[in-house]
Amino acid sequence: MGLLDRFFKPKLKEETQEPISQNESQHSIKFFEDNEGKSLIVEYYDSEATAKEFYDTTKLVIDLKPNKFDGILLYSAKVAWYNEDDACFIDELGNQSGSKFDFTDIKVEIDMDRLYKDPKYQEVLMIKLLDKKRVEYEYIPMGLEENPNRPCGNYVGSVNKDNSKQFNPTIGRSVHYSPEMIKRRRIELERRENEKQARIRDRQEKIERLQSEINQLSN
Repeated sequence: MGLLDRFFKPKLKEETQEPISQNESQHSIKFFEDNEGKSLIVEYYDSEATAKEFYDTTKLVIDLKPNKFDGILLYSAKVAWYNEDDACFIDELGNQSGSKFDFTDIKVEIDMDRLYKDPKYQEVLMIKLLDKKRVEYEYIPMGLEENPNRPCGNYVGSVNKDNSKQFNPTIGRSVHYSPEMIKRRRIELERRENEKQARIRDRQEKIERLQSEINQLSN
């Protein structure tokens, strides 16, 4: 594989050739469906994004089969944040990597009709509700704690009829203590414990090496 192949930006295999819909303005949105129609891919570009945000595009991949939590339909989705001109890397097996494929799993309430038709709804959902700092540094970490102040699991909320962000604490608690999130927290706890033990072993090895050097100098 040549050097140029590793930096070539191919289209996702599951995307159709042309977007279903696109709204041209300072913000633009594109919709794609995968080949089997099981998921919807939304790419939202914000030309007004500043350098401090480190990204201008939010990509949302929505599983089109929602699940009910306390009577409310939630969509399982994954979201990624990147700059439009970020490179895509391909390994020898054809696997793609890079910021465009660095996804975070979430659950979110989505009004599909408004998602397709309402530019303001699109803006609030894709820029404000799915703000990278809000999702990755606020909600996801809380979801990995056993008893946080605001139980949420990986639920990040919804957009109200007045186009404001909304978080339903009842749904958040339901998602937080769902079997899926209980399993995720157990895995996270094991990961943290393994990291802790690795640090302890590393320090012990350093102490032993230092003690060995001291002993050699003393002889």
